[in-house]
Amino acid sequence: MVVVHRSVDAGTPSANFEEANDWNVIPVHFHGFEGLDATRNVCASSPEFECFGHRWRAEIFPGGHLTSKAGKVAISLRNVSEKSIELDIRFTVKNSSGKEVACRIGTKQKFAPNDGGEVDNTSWKGFPNYAWRTDIIDALVAGTLVIEVQMKCKDKGPSSQPFFAENPFCGAMRGLILDEEFRDVVFLVEDGDKQIRNTRKRSGTSRVDFHAHRFVLKRCAPNLAELCGSEPGLVSVPITGVEPETFRLMLFYIYGGKLTEDDLKERSKDIVEAANKFGVVNLKLEAEAWFVKSTEISIENVLELLLYADSMNCALLKEAVMDFILANRSEVLEKVSFEDAPGSIASDILAASMRIHPDEEGNEINTMRVCSLRKKLHEKGLDIDGSRETLIARLRENA
Repeated sequence: MVVVHRSVDAGTPSANFEEANDWNVIPVHFHGFEGLDATRNVCASSPEFECFGHRWRAEIFPGGHLTSKAGKVAISLRNVSEKSIELDIRFTVKNSSGKEVACRIGTKQKFAPNDGGEVDNTSWKGFPNYAWRTDIIDALVAGTLVIEVQMKCKDKGPSSQPFFAENPFCGAMRGLILDEEFRDVVFLVEDGDKQIRNTRKRSGTSRVDFHAHRFVLKRCAPNLAELCGSEPGLVSVPITGVEPETFRLMLFYIYGGKLTEDDLKERSKDIVEAANKFGVVNLKLEAEAWFVKSTEISIENVLELLLYADSMNCALLKEAVMDFILANRSEVLEKVSFEDAPGSIASDILAASMRIHPDEEGNEINTMRVCSLRKKLHEKGLDIDGSRETLIARLRENA
């Protein structure tokens, strides 16, 4: 076992010495490396660890990645936090004598945030041809592969940053939800007998009232604004089919609020349906990501989830279902009937298959994952909602 001691300085370090040596080193041990599955594209993951305020996993592919050369071991570092970060990274393997056997460095690696369940190459970085498997096996320490995962971040974190208070506009906007003086809309939402926070429940009635303002709705929730009509003065709008607490969360989001993880976990499906119904696209996609993350797809529910994803235009959920179908194709073909499946299922399965086995022409847009398609559309200022086919068509039309 290697014991790391605190460094001892003799003399005064130069001004740039600290920055040049500011690497965080995390030794990661893969015990019984030779016994790990050496099938291509099968990885073994380390437990999560923390560094620079983020959570990470080291991943080793004993038989190589899809793009690795035969006989090569692949290695990667995955960001499992919900914030992005840019780092220099270094993977070093040493043998029992301390001799360096393999070392690869990546500079200015941009790690995207964890996307709520989607496997994407933007949240992990690594090397598909890290080292020869034979060299790695020769370097094992009592059967254990010891990798030094090293990370360097020029941003020293919030402790070295000046403090700035949040722009008060967002707080002021959220406060308008409780404002009765300048309201010009009251949504009358049927009460599902659940406790609703920050609302006014009318005694003797079975509804909860929510105040709103047309000028906010027109900009942030056009579908809701259309329900309010164009007549001047205060208007009451009945809302059915949505629980008051779900409607409150949606309205809070419309007014600039950020939903908590607990709310998104507990009500992801309800929020997807409400946001889809009233056209609050960004909230719908955020809730969809949480729904995908918290839902276990199985043989028993795969068709139900497929139909639901199609009815709600949830492209990310449908993609997760397609991945499950391909990974379990034999059992799915035997036990699941797709007579009621949407007509687009063939193209969805083909797209999922092409991500695993790209065609020779390398038509990137056809093999892009949904999150990547949405990101490209967002960068162009285009609508990011819709089916996979719709997203691709929208990108091609605006290429």
